[in-house]
Amino acid sequence: MGIHCHLGSLTFDAHGNLFGTTDAGGVVSDQCTVGCGTVFELSPASGGGWTFSSIYAFDFPRGASPVGSLVINASGNLYGATYDGAKEYSYCPAGCGVIFELSPSASGWKQSLLHAFSGPDGSLVQGGLTIDSSGNLFGATTTGGNPVCTNGFQVGCGVIFELSPASGGHWIYDHLYVFRGGDGFYPIGQPLVDSSGNIFGITTEGGDGFGNRYELSPTH
Repeated sequence: MGIHCHLGSLTFDAHGNLFGTTDAGGVVSDQCTVGCGTVFELSPASGGGWTFSSIYAFDFPRGASPVGSLVINASGNLYGATYDGAKEYSYCPAGCGVIFELSPSASGWKQSLLHAFSGPDGSLVQGGLTIDSSGNLFGATTTGGNPVCTNGFQVGCGVIFELSPASGGHWIYDHLYVFRGGDGFYPIGQPLVDSSGNIFGITTEGGDGFGNRYELSPTH
């Protein structure tokens, strides 16, 4: 299938190439009737214009419906999130989503699944990731966390998380904060991280009923 639609802004690399995602298109399956989504690249062409390449197509077990903007590290690896995909659960019938890495190689782009959400650790990312100077990834899931938060929502009020690179190419997942309702719920968007490690973002609901602005500060 062709490209369907794009959610999130584009990301430049050091060579002026543009990267982005579509939430549909690509591989069609029983779970993704209009395609599970793609990652694409636009490269400046000699003599003007741009060359389009679809560099990865999701297939549901490794994610579906990528959302938000991609982030890129100094080695040219791309990182992003999907809203759906991986394993199906009763509270995530289309999957709870994943965090992924795309690494350039001589034979194309290789996808690595860094984390698949399951509900208690978060579910349904609706924004991009943030990367700090040490290569740690930060993001927010709209739901997940506590099984029932104070407003009675049955699948959790949302989670702020971090993924940290470890030896051997592994990543360590940590949910930094779990919303409970009175402090806000349904966090969305791309959290911001300052030079001191403080994290800033918004929730769409909770607090006085219209959402909150939050700050998370490291305690160590």
